[in-house]
Amino acid sequence: MIGKRVIRMKRPAVLCAAAFVMGIVLAKRFAEIDVRWFDGEVSWSPGILLIGIVGTWLAGCGVFLHRLKKGGSRVSVVDKLLFGVPIFFLLGFFVMKEKTVSYERQVQAFKESRQAGSGVLAEGKVSHIRWTKSGVQLELTDASVASYDAKETVYRSVGTVLVYADDLLTEDGELKFGQKIFVYGNGSTYEEAPNPGGFDAKSYYFSMGITGAIHGKTIRITDGSYHRLNQALFQAKNKLLNSYATYLGEEGAGVVSSMLLGERALLSEETRELYRRGGISHILAISGLHVSLIGMALYELLRKTVLGRNGAVPAACVGVILYGSFVEAGTSTKRAVIMFLLLLLATALGRTYDTLSAMSISVILILSGSPGALYTASFQLSFAAAY
Repeated sequence: MIGKRVIRMKRPAVLCAAAFVMGIVLAKRFAEIDVRWFDGEVSWSPGILLIGIVGTWLAGCGVFLHRLKKGGSRVSVVDKLLFGVPIFFLLGFFVMKEKTVSYERQVQAFKESRQAGSGVLAEGKVSHIRWTKSGVQLELTDASVASYDAKETVYRSVGTVLVYADDLLTEDGELKFGQKIFVYGNGSTYEEAPNPGGFDAKSYYFSMGITGAIHGKTIRITDGSYHRLNQALFQAKNKLLNSYATYLGEEGAGVVSSMLLGERALLSEETRELYRRGGISHILAISGLHVSLIGMALYELLRKTVLGRNGAVPAACVGVILYGSFVEAGTSTKRAVIMFLLLLLATALGRTYDTLSAMSISVILILSGSPGALYTASFQLSFAAAY
């Protein structure tokens, strides 16, 4: 009967993700045209526009659902989610707004500390450790920076900063994940592209939430407690790197470590340029293929053990998450991990896995933590390739 016919909206996650992205784009546009919104002052222009967009959407949804009911069709619960789409639009707008405001304040604080003295002092917690061609790169979260001045030392919160050092060894011992450290060195901030089409360092590091860099001259450990799981994963990666270098040579180790571990410290510039010219440089990055192969192999292996299907799903989820942490997941890896977790969830619930819906959920989750990633090539190419 017509009265029992139900009209269902397909892929509501896609619509929610689109609204979320539109909110981010609109927030960035307001920042570019300088409407005083991001300076902490009240401006009617953004508010009026937002109210107009949300009001128009709600009115359109109301008319649409009213016509469905009037035509004898029952409105499903999924259709009623149309009224919740503006929430994702506003969420995207205010997430981008808040990130932009806090980032600009932290960059300004870093510049003031750097310009006030001959050097900078920094305190923070080690959240990431990466090998580079010339040494090691540390990522400090909850960092505070002060100018090097004998008369007065005022620490300013700057969020996350990078610290470059020659080695992990210090006078107090070896640097580890989760330790709180003190750093003295020369500081620098990231600037916008000087020419159109050039590399915009500020936008790139904004997407990662990094406000500046310090080339450390002196590093001291102020709190020796560390994160045991992350440190164990880091040590396991180091052992694999040493094994690759021993048995494969430096050139072979660079390629294998890039493909399997996401570590490019051993990869030569000549080899990287050869892959780039051949159009196959994506092979050197951890992508959805790696995550899918490892995750499905782990799931199928565990499914045939005493764990069975119900036990294999959570175990495979934990394994994939650990692999993402092991390779220090970038945007493409985060997308692949989230989509694979949704695949396992659909398998456990006996539901059909939909690629577009999984991609949409990945977009919302990734951009919620880092809205600036929307404008990076890694984000755009990763989702374009997945589609």
